Amino acid sequence: MKNKFLRNLSLLALSLILVISLSACGSNMDNNSDNYVSSNDSETPLESELMPSQNNNSSLNETAKITKEEAKKIALKDAGVTENEIRDFEIELDRDNDILKYEISFEKGNDDYDYDIDANTGKIINKEKDIND
Repeated sequence: MKNKFLRNLSLLALSLILVISLSACGSNMDNNSDNYVSSNDSETPLESELMPSQNNNSSLNETAKITKEEAKKIALKDAGVTENEIRDFEIELDRDNDILKYEISFEKGNDDYDYDIDANTGKIINKEKDIND
């Protein structure tokens, strides 16, 4: 999940650089040009493609049949740990290849656990345990 966060952060930074570059180039263009994009436009096509909609998470939450808490219980039970034994718990609802899933990660001792739980069925799609000595 950390790699995904860094990837998303990098994409956002690149997107901002691109938008700023395009804005700088656009300010030098002749207003009569067919390629001119007015800075008064509320949303250019480029921005709508690069910027994720803020409604994505709310629409994901509406379609999930199991809750985050239920997904958490499934992962903890499978790992054989209790909530009091873990730390750095993270859960995120995501869609991957048209499958709505919870991405869950947590630590117990030196071990790292990662789970993907189907948000509609509660089935464990993927699980990983990294043992760190």
